[in-house]
Parts: sequence; C-alpha cells; structure tokens
Amino acid sequence: MKLGLIIYGSLDTLSGGYLYDRKLVEYLRRCGDTVEVISLPWRNYARHLADNLSPGCSLACGAWISTCCSRTSLTTLPSFA
Repeated sequence: MKLGLIIYGSLDTLSGGYLYDRKLVEYLRRCGDTVEVISLPWRNYARHLADNLSPGCSLACGAWISTCCSRTSLTTLPSFA
C-alpha cells in the first residue's frame, strides 16, 4: 500500500509525538508499505488558524492533493506531534 503522512516540521524533532510518527513510519515500511512523509513548515498556532480561512490556501492544498493523489493513496493517520 502507498501512504502519505503529513506532519509539521521534521521527523527528526525530539518529542513524543514525532517519536510516535517515526515508529509508525518504520513499522509500515517494515510491513512492506511505501510511506511518503510530507513535512509542512512549522509556524505558530495563529498562522495555522488563519490558513483555515484563507481561500488561497484551500486552492493550493487542492492542487497539491490532486498532484499527490496521482502517485500516492492518501490515508489519514493520526499524528500526535
């Protein structure tokens, strides 16, 4: 199966949530799945909230998803970082 895991920042970040994400990716790859980790730039909480209201962000995300879907089946997995 092909999966995409979308996270903020890098899997190299030292915190419990990112440790969970790293272990999840390792496990899925060991089981033979293809996992593409998509790292979004880290920004403050207020900027992330503003993105939800921005029509430009919605268009950009839609374009990205349509491009990504052509090569990866997007599956939502919980990320607790």
